[in-house]
Amino acid sequence: MNSVSIVIPTLDRGEILVDTLKMLESQSVRADEIVVVDQTSIHPSGAEANLRSLSGSGLFRWFRLQKPSITHAMNLGLLVAKNDIVLFLDDDIVPALDLVKAHLKNFQDEFIWGVVGQILQPGQLTDTR
Repeated sequence: MNSVSIVIPTLDRGEILVDTLKMLESQSVRADEIVVVDQTSIHPSGAEANLRSLSGSGLFRWFRLQKPSITHAMNLGLLVAKNDIVLFLDDDIVPALDLVKAHLKNFQDEFIWGVVGQILQPGQLTDTR
């Protein structure tokens, strides 16, 4: 099976990011690596301590940017990712337990080079036509 790098650009999310990282740790198939590109100048002390602890445990690699830029954050994440398959995630998701597994399944077909997911806004329902 292929390996995947997860890249999470983030800005001013603190504990929400911590929650997302902990949920990603529980995936049925875990990513090879999680890369967090953090554009936050100063996290609240509790969030900073939690992020440092999770980073120190090896759960994710943490890159800090001085100047916020989603484009720069995504490009940096892509450049430092160790795998050819990169899954970009928002910092505030609640992932299904098989998110990584389902994403990787798409790449079993050699003709698939990229996959995008559905984006729903709060309160928006899927169209099941």
